[in-house]
Amino acid sequence: MKQRIMSVAVAAAFLLALSSAAKADTFSFTVANAGVQPPNASYGTVTLTLVDANTISVSVTMTPGYVAFGSGAGSQMFGFNVAGGSTLTDLTNCTNITGGCPTPSTGVNFDGFGNYEYAVAGGTGSSGGVTSFSFDIVGTFVGGLAAIEIVNPTGTNGGKNPGTYDFAIQLGNATCGTGFAGATSGFTAPNPSSADTSNCGGTTTVPEPGTLTLLGTGLLGLAGLVRRKLSA
Repeated sequence: MKQRIMSVAVAAAFLLALSSAAKADTFSFTVANAGVQPPNASYGTVTLTLVDANTISVSVTMTPGYVAFGSGAGSQMFGFNVAGGSTLTDLTNCTNITGGCPTPSTGVNFDGFGNYEYAVAGGTGSSGGVTSFSFDIVGTFVGGLAAIEIVNPTGTNGGKNPGTYDFAIQLGNATCGTGFAGATSGFTAPNPSSADTSNCGGTTTVPEPGTLTLLGTGLLGLAGLVRRKLSA
């Protein structure tokens, strides 16, 4: 009897875990335009949590070395869409969002990743960037989390990696420039800027073996010259 009770309890706990997991989805920003350096497999993640029938929590965490920013008109920090039939009425519980919990901007373009119905702002320039931010979307959502997991058919990443993106972000690196990145559940094309590291401190030239031999011969000759002068 005790074993049966324990089995039932374990099964119930397992089902509860599955139920909880089903209410959260995570996306990665895997595709960036040419401004973002150095290239990375993921520039950050977006986690969506269904709090209740009328609230979706959005949490963004940047990969170490990158920050999110964007406060100008038409140049916001984070863009998302809301499906037809669903409505956004308010933002609450905002952290690292400029203006507290403002009314989100509408119709904002994220370079190469399409136009987004809504966007929130952050700091000005990468110097004012943040490593994480979060907010709750309050409204009426048909289909739960799917209500804001809406891809953009207009996202093309400057024509380099045609695709569709659920979310877009403006991001930067302290030493390697700034740009935009997109996140989607089904599109992970190679980073188009992976060959360009010119803004990342340059490279150190290593002499070839032949050059090292000549350098060594030159130094030996110089040493002999110094000895001859001293003996003179």
